[in-house]
Amino acid sequence: MSTNQFDEIRARAKAAGKLVQVKSIQVAYTASGDGSLFYEFLLNSDNGNQFFRVKPSDTALLTQIGNAIAVLAQKQTVEALVEDQQLTYLVTFPA
Repeated sequence: MSTNQFDEIRARAKAAGKLVQVKSIQVAYTASGDGSLFYEFLLNSDNGNQFFRVKPSDTALLTQIGNAIAVLAQKQTVEALVEDQQLTYLVTFPA
């Protein structure tokens, strides 16, 4: 994704009041009734919690989430946007 795309998503999220500064990330590995497996994530922020699911096969997104967890452990900034239980935007910034 280009810098312009990130900027557009961030501006749209801020305008809608949906961009959150993530304080912590919780994860669970679950199976649905139809046998499909997925990770469930909960992003915790001062503005509440946002839930989304990720398929285990989506390794690029899981790697990005793992990096965000590492960044949070270093007391740096993580911003996210979740729309319709889908992670749309996740970015990390130095403290």
